[in-house]
Amino acid sequence: MAESYDAMSATNNLDKILIIIPSLHPNERLLELLERLRSMTSQMLSIILVDDGSGAAYSDIFQKAQTDFSCIVLTNKVNQGKGRALKNAFLYVLDNLPDVTGVVTVDGDGQHAAEDVLACMVKLAENPGHLILGCRQFDSREVPLKSRFGNKLTKKVLCLTRGINVGDTQTGLRAIPTSYLKLLTSVAGERYEYEMNVLLACGENRIPIYEVPIKTIYLEGNKGSHFHPVFDSLKIYTVFIRYLISAVSSFLLDVAVFTLLVMLLKGSLPGHYIFIATVISRGCSSLFNYIANKTLVFKARVKAGSAARYYVLAVSQMAASALLVTEIFSLIPGAGETMIKILVDTLLFFLSFYIQRKWVFKSK
Repeated sequence: MAESYDAMSATNNLDKILIIIPSLHPNERLLELLERLRSMTSQMLSIILVDDGSGAAYSDIFQKAQTDFSCIVLTNKVNQGKGRALKNAFLYVLDNLPDVTGVVTVDGDGQHAAEDVLACMVKLAENPGHLILGCRQFDSREVPLKSRFGNKLTKKVLCLTRGINVGDTQTGLRAIPTSYLKLLTSVAGERYEYEMNVLLACGENRIPIYEVPIKTIYLEGNKGSHFHPVFDSLKIYTVFIRYLISAVSSFLLDVAVFTLLVMLLKGSLPGHYIFIATVISRGCSSLFNYIANKTLVFKARVKAGSAARYYVLAVSQMAASALLVTEIFSLIPGAGETMIKILVDTLLFFLSFYIQRKWVFKSK
């Protein structure tokens, strides 16, 4: 760790980064963490400790944190949830500590090592425009199955649907520039879902993320975890649901116009009617689909070029649809042109979502 301390001593503004620890029913591990944090650096760290409705039985621990370790203690009389505790601390920083340049959120249950907390502080000082995530490693068999499976599932879904590629979606060790705190106080969620919502908000607002590898510590098999792999992963799908909704009306219009034109043109243009019907039906729905996807689905902040990219994709998708439908119908004529088109366009629909997110509406 000597190299880390050298880096910290060379960093001039660590004293402007404070630590926020939300806590409910703490034990001696919290005091041990505070002691290690105080002993590991000569700089005077500011620490905000949020008592989230722990009650009188825990007042001695919070009092000791205040007197022995110079913590600022914020108290919620009743339990309001981790998300609300963090947002209350963010608001306190914005209202009372104008010189603070960033904050580091830390769990007070002993699952974050003091060395890792300080490493995230250093990385934030070096990258003041980034959200810094302390990322655990999930490949070890010592990691509980629920956590190993849940994080890998959520990580893949988050990457595929939102384009956010992080190694640990559930980490509570996060270093955040003060300039982002106002935004994060408006993020939905009062309890543990808040941390996932923060990642989604960072993705929507194009906030860059930097990851710092940290120790993987699970106490008592992580039985206190509030992470639900399937339920929490569903939150990630909202952008895809918006994409689906924006596509439904244009898709139905596309199919309706295509079916009508097939009926009208099949007799007069037997060799070309599928291609002509595809071109006209796709043209009728593409403009609406482009506007909806840009403004409502991907919320793109591109200055120019997205329309051209969209129509390059649309023409390519249209040609692929016409070619595939024609070829498949020649092989299976009894299936019907419309049914083949629905199946082909469904596959192209998922491919188009990925291409639009990664290329058409990718923010500069």
